[in-house]
Amino acid sequence: MLQFAMRLDPREVNHHLSTIFWQMEVTKFLHSCELEQRHVMDLIPELLQPLQSSGILGTKLSSCSVPTLFGSNIERMQLAMLVLLCGKTVDEGFSLAFRLV
Repeated sequence: MLQFAMRLDPREVNHHLSTIFWQMEVTKFLHSCELEQRHVMDLIPELLQPLQSSGILGTKLSSCSVPTLFGSNIERMQLAMLVLLCGKTVDEGFSLAFRLV
């Protein structure tokens, strides 16, 4: 039987755990926005359109999905913008978006 063991530096483990934590926080935040009738999914095409037309995203996406912290830096940027737009106030969205960037 072949065994495969991954060895990660403690800093890498900490980074991955931190990313998971913040993704959970963003998910809770966006869920609460949806419950309060702030339609998160309606904002995503508005976020993607300028990036697609400017060529930053490259090819056009056939369907819109919620960006995550596990994706590219562009996805992180989109997620931070989405959080800013969905907050009731600038402070509410900014405090979380600041931590994502």
